[in-house]
Amino acid sequence: MAATALLLVQEPPAWLDTADQLGSVAGALLGAVSLAVAVAGLRAARRPAPVDPATLLEDAVDELARQVRRQWDHEAGVRGLLRPEPLRVRWSPTGRRVTTTPVEVLRPTGSEAARSHGDVTEVGRLWRQLPARQLVVIGAAGAGKTSLAVLLTLDLLEERQERQEVPVLLTLAGWDPRKEHVDTWLARRLAEFYPALANRSRFGRDATVRLVDRARIVPVLDGLDEMPPPLRAAAVRALTDVAGRDRPLVLTCRAEEYQKTIAATGTPLAQAAVVEIEPLTGQQAREYLPAGQANGAQRWAPVIDHLEAHPHGPLAQALSTPLMVYLARTAYTPTDTDPAALTRFTDPTAVEEHLLQEYLPAIYGPRTPARGHPDDPPPLHHYPPDKAHQWLAFLARHLQQRNSRDLNWWHLITAVPQHELVFGLVFGLMFGPIFGLVAGLVDGVIFGLVSGLAAFLNALDYQRMGRGLVRFRIRSRILAVGLVVGLVGGLAFSLMGGLMGGLMGALMGGTVAGFESVDGNELLDPQLAFRRDRALFLTGGPVVGLVVGLLLGLSVGIVFGPVFGLMAGLMAGLVAGLLLGFGRAWFQFGMARIWLAAGGRLPWRVMRFLDDAYRRGVLRQVGATYQFRHARLQDHLANADRARRLGVAGGSPVE
Repeated sequence: MAATALLLVQEPPAWLDTADQLGSVAGALLGAVSLAVAVAGLRAARRPAPVDPATLLEDAVDELARQVRRQWDHEAGVRGLLRPEPLRVRWSPTGRRVTTTPVEVLRPTGSEAARSHGDVTEVGRLWRQLPARQLVVIGAAGAGKTSLAVLLTLDLLEERQERQEVPVLLTLAGWDPRKEHVDTWLARRLAEFYPALANRSRFGRDATVRLVDRARIVPVLDGLDEMPPPLRAAAVRALTDVAGRDRPLVLTCRAEEYQKTIAATGTPLAQAAVVEIEPLTGQQAREYLPAGQANGAQRWAPVIDHLEAHPHGPLAQALSTPLMVYLARTAYTPTDTDPAALTRFTDPTAVEEHLLQEYLPAIYGPRTPARGHPDDPPPLHHYPPDKAHQWLAFLARHLQQRNSRDLNWWHLITAVPQHELVFGLVFGLMFGPIFGLVAGLVDGVIFGLVSGLAAFLNALDYQRMGRGLVRFRIRSRILAVGLVVGLVGGLAFSLMGGLMGGLMGALMGGTVAGFESVDGNELLDPQLAFRRDRALFLTGGPVVGLVVGLLLGLSVGIVFGPVFGLMAGLMAGLVAGLLLGFGRAWFQFGMARIWLAAGGRLPWRVMRFLDDAYRRGVLRQVGATYQFRHARLQDHLANADRARRLGVAGGSPVE
């Protein structure tokens, strides 16, 4: 026995040395896990005392009201809805067979009966007097339904009393009621547009879900007509269930589409009043067109005389909606234009196409004001009108191909042909040589292909990027899944690269998978979302690389020595950092920008161009998303090139 022990001491077997090394690695990993558990315990001990859930919910309601007011105050100003005052489009009960009898819906409340007609500034008064507080607003394309929804939201916020519901304006485009319950969709959209509500310490867990479940919001749902016809019917059926629970609601839709949808479903919203926006009168158009322009009365005199002489003519029909009146005034504001050209059209559709065609040249004409005061907004950038039209038309076609109205910068990667394959190849080519410097040419090529496949799969998940605001947060469940996946992948990789590859796969897989994109505490806009994702790319990658490099370098150094441990740590840290950074939407956007700018489809500084278009009024903003000012403008730009190729007239006046 003593001789055997002496022999082991003098010449320990190889298996004992290996076991000792592996035990050291296991001890290091166990120590790291113990440290994490201790940190979690300290964080739990420092948590504040629990607060009454009802109080947290009221805090969430007040915060939501503040952010909605801030959002739409700004957006109404950008859209020109408040300067000098709204164009007073009028509404009245619809004569279409889309509702129950007006007596049932507009019955008296208290001692005062609800008036069933008025203008855009009075729709809030109507909604408040409805017994069920459910309203549907329909009208022609460009009639001003979205503007009415914005002004109604602000009016309801202005008159909101303490502990009352908060109106929230949301666009219905993108909702699939066959796959997602309306309450789930509402909670998700609240979380996306108002990320401050994700603060659990202030508002508790799942604040957006509780806001919807407790009926603490008034959904103002715009653009039912923007949904595909089969989805419209499903949406109306889903909203009928909401209306049946006596929850407040506002819905907007084009009149023809709403009538067809109700006829298809046979189930109108039983308690909802349906009002229809009336066409603009000739007098309203005559007052609006020359307003705010030098020599406006003189320049527009031929048009005004024509409208008075032909109150039902083609021009009067075309100028019966706020959209077309706005386009006419914008297109003919430049002093080198002659509004009298409008009087020579013989078809209202030709007038509309002509105004859509002349809108961008007028917007991007040489009229950029100088910045006269430090507090003035920065001057608009100079873009040639033909280039601006070309770029905006490309974006409109991109949205048409996506069947969407939402212009998200993180979706531009989908405009690159075969973008998944391109992204995977670039990723693999970048990582292969890095690994090859350490592990050799063959392993480098193999790792490059594996990295390319991982990047390919990551690129397929681009649609998950929607909130933009991110911070580091490790979730134990995702971390555990990442560790398991990393270990399995690492064991397979160790057949090619040895134990180092296995450890690197485990640590890198577990650490990178443990990072989750979460919301911050600011109101989203596209530029802020872009800057935050770029910041994560530039800072998150180095942080992860440092952590992974230290852990792997220490582990490999214990087994194989400090030199090899240093090399493995540097390589693993670099790969892990790049893997996290290149998985960000900002990197994919950068690839798309290079590709699209090289082909002349978009300018190099895409975000600056989009912000400039927003400040000009060509685009509007909803949360982190841009949209074209009106669906008619988007459709016109998307189809303009095809129309020219087919030889379709763009609406030239008849001499």
